[in-house]
Amino acid sequence: PNNNNGSTRFYYLGAIEMITSDAPLSVDSFNLASTLNLYPNPVESFMTIDFKLTERTNVDISVYDIAGKLVASIYNDAAEAGNFRYTWNRNANANTSLESGLYILTITAGATKSSSKLLLK
Repeated sequence: PNNNNGSTRFYYLGAIEMITSDAPLSVDSFNLASTLNLYPNPVESFMTIDFKLTERTNVDISVYDIAGKLVASIYNDAAEAGNFRYTWNRNANANTSLESGLYILTITAGATKSSSKLLLK
């Protein structure tokens, strides 16, 4: 009713309602990517995968080529809550030894999944 801009055909169409809350702005969710450390990357022979788990869960660590094809399953087992550390020897098994190049490392911990670039020398 107080919009008197009719001659310029400019109208305000909405309004914003601001409310206050004492609830926290963060949630207690699991963020694997924020605690994930891969080193060294690029990898020559050994790589350490290090992250934090908030609860006991199954952990799956896999390597995919650039086309999305699974080329190696590094780890697949249950892990306890807390710090998780796994050292991968890329040459430990002659059947799964990977050539030099760019890969995608995926880590699935329960319902959470994280992907990272992985460069093998």
